Order: sequence, then structure tokens, then C-alpha cells
Amino acid sequence: MNPGAEYMIASVLAFQSDSETPFWSSSLYTFYPEIDREAVRQMGGRERRAYIADKLREIALREKETIGQKCKAYSAYWQTHRTQVESAFSDAFGLDCVGLFNDLVCR
Repeated sequence: MNPGAEYMIASVLAFQSDSETPFWSSSLYTFYPEIDREAVRQMGGRERRAYIADKLREIALREKETIGQKCKAYSAYWQTHRTQVESAFSDAFGLDCVGLFNDLVCR
């Protein structure tokens, strides 16, 4: 499901604090090159969070149709491969995983 812009923003901002290593924080700039990494480095915490949130809102609005298409595609993929995934998890964890994903929601 499309989680909406605010959920996406909260998820991204969780990895954008000064205490996060670049391993977690820098992928933002790879996926969203329109977010100016150098400008963000110059900003304080509140300003940084506001800037990133504003940019992500713009992106979410611009990409709304694509996000909807991807939600449908991922759901179709899951329906096609569900049995295979459940079987692989059952083998990996040594327990019957069939039916464990009935309430799974991917955002």
C-alpha cells in the first residue's frame, strides 16, 4: 500500500540524525539526487529535517502515480510468488510459515 507522504517522511528522517553513520543516511542522496547533500550538511537539525521533509513531499506528489503503479506491481508479484517465499522461509527457519503472512502490509 502507498503509505502516504508523511509516513515516508517519518521513515526517512529516522535515519537522518547527526548520530547516524553515512551507511544509513547517505542513500537518501542516491535515491533523491534533487536533495542537496551539501546544503543539508550546512543546516542545523530542525532546518535539515524541514528541508528534507519539504523535498520529500514534493517528490511524493510528483511520483504519486508511479508509487501507485509500483504498489500494484509488488502486490501482483507477491501473489505470484507467495508459495515460493513461504516455502523458503519455512526451510530457513525450520517452521511452517504458510499463513504467517496473511496480515502482511508492505509500505
